[in-house]
Amino acid sequence: SFGCFTMDSPFRLLCINLMTQPWFDRIVLLLIVANSISLAAEDPLIKQKCSDPTDPNPPPCENSTLVMMELIFNILFTIEMLVKMVGIGIYGKSTSYLADPWNKMDFFVVIVGWLPLLIEAVNPPKEGEEEGEGLNLTAIRT
Repeated sequence: SFGCFTMDSPFRLLCINLMTQPWFDRIVLLLIVANSISLAAEDPLIKQKCSDPTDPNPPPCENSTLVMMELIFNILFTIEMLVKMVGIGIYGKSTSYLADPWNKMDFFVVIVGWLPLLIEAVNPPKEGEEEGEGLNLTAIRT
């Protein structure tokens, strides 16, 4: 487990205890449903609508509530992934995190969820450019 948590490590035992609780999976499923609803509420054309020169009262260029929800969901799904990785280990055994196809998909989705934020942090839009122009990875996260 990350090469630093032994099987009797209190933190690893806590992670194992968390991930084996019945409510853990229920909360994750609830988060998936809530995230899907927030993604469905997102308007993919909002950037075009906000820059329409013919509209005297254009809408804001992003829904700050949905942006904040995206960040919160990314954090929560990352925590879920890390709890499982610490609890069962990342790879090397038949029971490790990346040995399970569903966990591989979760890993991919979590990484893809962080990509737009990381790309924007590394390469912020220059003046006059739209944020995330040409980059829409929302469909992969659903």
